[in-house]
Amino acid sequence: SVKIDAKSTEVGATKDITGSTSIRYSLEQLQEESAPVSYHKLSAEYKITEFFSLGAERVTEQKNEAGGTEHSRKIDDKILLKFKTDF
Repeated sequence: SVKIDAKSTEVGATKDITGSTSIRYSLEQLQEESAPVSYHKLSAEYKITEFFSLGAERVTEQKNEAGGTEHSRKIDDKILLKFKTDF
């Protein structure tokens, strides 16, 4: 998948490992005033039942060429319990 807007560009791919397990990798680049900042995102999802799934997400930051980063985005690792239903 590809997402492009005025401040960022994100490219990602999802791969089904088994019928109930999938992984996703994406690379996001933010266009900041000082220098572009890149984030790598790796996530996995395991489908427990038809309605419940368990997911995890890890985000890492790629340092710029100058060696430092000057931005205010907080990086959060996540563990998700998802519930799907129709209304």
